[in-house]
Amino acid sequence: MSKINFLDAPSLIPFPTKTYLKVDGAFLDEQPKTLPRIWEIDFLRGLCILLMIIDHFFFLGYHIYGAALSQTASGYEFVEFCYFYWYQSPRDVIHVIVLFFFFSLSGISCYLSRSNLKRGFGLAYISFCYSLITLEVDNLFDVGCYSGYGVLNFLATCILIYAVVEMLCRKNNIALWAIGSVSAIAVTIVFFCYTPPSDLDIKWAWLFPTKYFEGLNMLDYSCASPFTQGQISPGDFFPFIPYAAFFFAGMALAPLLYKNKCSLIPSLNGRWNRAICAIGKFTLVIYILHIATLVLLFEIITLIATGQTVIFNFI
Repeated sequence: MSKINFLDAPSLIPFPTKTYLKVDGAFLDEQPKTLPRIWEIDFLRGLCILLMIIDHFFFLGYHIYGAALSQTASGYEFVEFCYFYWYQSPRDVIHVIVLFFFFSLSGISCYLSRSNLKRGFGLAYISFCYSLITLEVDNLFDVGCYSGYGVLNFLATCILIYAVVEMLCRKNNIALWAIGSVSAIAVTIVFFCYTPPSDLDIKWAWLFPTKYFEGLNMLDYSCASPFTQGQISPGDFFPFIPYAAFFFAGMALAPLLYKNKCSLIPSLNGRWNRAICAIGKFTLVIYILHIATLVLLFEIITLIATGQTVIFNFI
């Protein structure tokens, strides 16, 4: 009877094997519970949030605190600059570009997330609470800050739609790309080619824009809601049409750009982007708190400069 050399017959021995995952150009010897965050998405989102804060800073400086700050020489110069930013700078076009990146990144982030249904319902609850809070603040101070269908409500709607599409596609990237592309094109066509009826019920007002789309108002189209923003959501309004086209564009781009769910440019990641990426990681918290923080800042500045306040006039 011949002896068996087990070294020459490895198939007879169930040696343990490992699977290796390639992430950011390197192989990991263990399957992580969650994939590492993609730095460029956090960075771009954080940059958009910073630009949003700057945008709102100049908005408050001119529209809310302009009259009070204009009483001083330095305050008058600041208010003049705020006016230039809002009405004479290329702000309208830049605003559209920033919104495209922010909303398309939200579509891409859904592709990378494992729980869009949970995220969607969670954000819907937060947006509902935020709407109630802004309504109460508006009732107290009458500053037009009520957010009936703002960015949080809009994103909650989009994420829930994505969750349904995701269940239908069953991780089929081609189907996801097709639905995202067709939806983005359809929303764009409706925006430019459809005019809502004048007797449209106000419960559908969240679907349509109330004015010319900022940055594209040089184009000739007539899509406009019979309602004003003040009737729907004076503090913050992002109608589903046309902004959903940006989100659906991100849905279509995600399986093309991030099929492997890893960074496209890992070599550029480093300490230089950590501050902006940190902002991108905590977008929701920063968004909810930034308006109150800016208002408090302006109230303090106005009180020091003029001895009075604008919103908190009981001080």
